[in-house]
Amino acid sequence: MKLFKLILFFFAIYFIRRFWQMYRAMERRGQELQARENAQNSAPKEPSPTNNDKIVDAEFKVIDRN
Repeated sequence: MKLFKLILFFFAIYFIRRFWQMYRAMERRGQELQARENAQNSAPKEPSPTNNDKIVDAEFKVIDRN
């Protein structure tokens, strides 16, 4: 029974450490995403064309030449 408790203790420590590492990695990833979002928001935006039905807003511009 003492061996079982000892093994259980080490597994608990192992999983706590792994979850803590995952938490720190997710926190860093969130900060990177926030910094990227702030950089995109502060970048100057292109003037969008007005009253032009042939241009569609997308990740790229699609121009219908018909």
